[in-house]
Amino acid sequence: MGEWVLVLAINITSGTPGEVRDVSLSTLGGFSSKAICEAAAQTIASRAISVVGQARMQAGIQGNGGKSTPVVNYECVFIKK
Repeated sequence: MGEWVLVLAINITSGTPGEVRDVSLSTLGGFSSKAICEAAAQTIASRAISVVGQARMQAGIQGNGGKSTPVVNYECVFIKK
């Protein structure tokens, strides 16, 4: 018996090659298939970028320019219980 777990990492790139800052990791379990997990990952990733963009605009940071672009990476992993 097992379940699919979604692992999400969001970071803000600095614009300097090889430099990453502000990495935040989160997991969400309970998915019954990889397809369902990946569909959730795509929805969450796109909404996360939108929400980060809103927060940046509220802070007076215009847009998501190349100098500090939010990035969401994800992977669905099968965990045996």
